[in-house]
Amino acid sequence: MAPQPDVSLQDRTIPPRPPWPDPVVDLAFPIAGGTSLPVDHGRPLLGAVAAVVPGVHDQGGTHRPGDPPRVGVHPIRGRQIGGRTVRLMGWSSLTIRCPSGRIGKFLPLAGRTLEVAGTAVSLAPPRVEPLAPAPALRSRLVTIKPTGGGPPSPAAFLTAARRQLAELGISAEVDATIPDRARERDGDRTTEPVRRTLRIRGREIVGYELRLTGLTAAESVQVQTWGLGGRRAMGCGIFTPWTPDPSEAGAGR
Repeated sequence: MAPQPDVSLQDRTIPPRPPWPDPVVDLAFPIAGGTSLPVDHGRPLLGAVAAVVPGVHDQGGTHRPGDPPRVGVHPIRGRQIGGRTVRLMGWSSLTIRCPSGRIGKFLPLAGRTLEVAGTAVSLAPPRVEPLAPAPALRSRLVTIKPTGGGPPSPAAFLTAARRQLAELGISAEVDATIPDRARERDGDRTTEPVRRTLRIRGREIVGYELRLTGLTAAESVQVQTWGLGGRRAMGCGIFTPWTPDPSEAGAGR
């Protein structure tokens, strides 16, 4: 019997958006030197990048559906070693998500050594990586300002995230979830949604990890191009392909 097509990757109709002259890509600068960084390094990383490329700040105020895609600065990935610290590895990189027409603005980062949260991070010449469609995406931290003010509850956060997904033309069939994490309190083992924070000038911004499954190829690229929520230049709301682990089903992590 001939293999059946993967329905999750069949194209659905997505409402048109204004045309952009260039596709969005990831510009990855391998890290040639450095030791470790705090997990919450979005703000100091943006400051270090902006010291070399001031234009990274030139993205306007509130993002509206008619605006072009915003530049995003990925969190630097590494090996978690405890104490909310990430050890930089041979595969770690500083990755900028931007329209391909803006690549030239970030090339001055090549060969530079950035001071990020007290760590000297040396950057090698970059490679350009096109966005890869995948049926499942993950963002480590999405921050969406709640309508009623105050930190968002998981339910309010998901409602706001689904509203933004709808504005991007993403089908309601796409599953949007906050993963659970195991916790032990007073000897009892329980789970709770993965809630994360971003510290900006002494203020703590609350958000959540978000996973999306059941995306078509077009929807996947759409979400990666636009992202969700705010503070994209500080690493928030940037989505990357993710492979669900069957062993996590119903267990949390």
